[in-house]
Amino acid sequence: MPAMEKEKRLMPQINLMTLITQLWSRKWTIILIAFISGVVGFLLALDIPKRYRTVVTLAPESTESDLASAASSITSLLGGGFGAPTSDAIYPELYPDIINTIPFSVEMLNIPVSTVDGSYSGDLYHYLTSAQKLPWWSWIKYSIKELFRSKKTGGSEVLDPYRITKRQMTVIDSFHKMVTCEVDVKTSVITLTSQMQDKLVACTVADSLCVKLQEYVTAYKTNKANNDLATVKRLYDEARSDYMSAQQEYASFLDRNVNMARESVKAEAVRLENEQNITFGVYQEMSSQLAAARAKLQEQTPAFTVLEPARLAEWHFAPKKSVIAVIFAFLGGICACVWLMFKINSHDIKEWFRKED
Repeated sequence: MPAMEKEKRLMPQINLMTLITQLWSRKWTIILIAFISGVVGFLLALDIPKRYRTVVTLAPESTESDLASAASSITSLLGGGFGAPTSDAIYPELYPDIINTIPFSVEMLNIPVSTVDGSYSGDLYHYLTSAQKLPWWSWIKYSIKELFRSKKTGGSEVLDPYRITKRQMTVIDSFHKMVTCEVDVKTSVITLTSQMQDKLVACTVADSLCVKLQEYVTAYKTNKANNDLATVKRLYDEARSDYMSAQQEYASFLDRNVNMARESVKAEAVRLENEQNITFGVYQEMSSQLAAARAKLQEQTPAFTVLEPARLAEWHFAPKKSVIAVIFAFLGGICACVWLMFKINSHDIKEWFRKED
């Protein structure tokens, strides 16, 4: 206690009201510094590239029964998880993970895009690496990286999902920050968002994201049905070929022996007719199975309803110059207050440090 009392006695005694009075007497200095800071923040915001956002919402077809759906809803409300169906390995809650996978990202980076002013036309990967605008303070870091990178790499880059370079991985990570996928666990409504520096590129990316996500999910859920259909189609073609051959052989035999009444000829005719009937029965059965396989594929194909399609953004959503200016002005005012406080009470502060020594 004596040590604490001694330290408290040594500390400079600064009254709060006195400090407020001192700062208020220099309010115009604080206001001027805050104003200058706000102007600096606004000028810096002018150099930050504009970004446009496109949002697409879609709803997948539910594959659950009414009872399972009700049970999932009750479980979700009770906090027992998402209530995802167990029959599918890919359900809506996993869609955000799908768009962040390397193969999906590589496929997206290969889509063709064009800027609204026509200054760029090519794939998305080279748009992100060569057609992006950077603020002036980023050019120094970017130029140094490009200087050292040019000695190691050359020529056009090819995106291979199995051989991703460090630079390509950096671009992929940046792409993941520009696109998002959110799923409402109660309604399963999927919201896809794309943020780009060009409104047409943002719209194209959001639309392609929607299409490719549907293709990916459809390909996964119909993979087994497609394989089954291909197998049945092959067996159907073989059965049809066997039936046509047996029919042709039976008809040719009858043409050659139309006026012959020998028992051996009759026996051969019966054999060929039976073989034709057997192959026709197999052909008819495979025809029914082929129709069933096609119906099964149609049943397994998921349906998506696009609630809000991609469209060009009317206004940019970032940067918010006024917000940046206000933040800079606020920080400038705080710094001015701290600086004036130490400047006004510098003598007391020096005395306190001297007594401590």
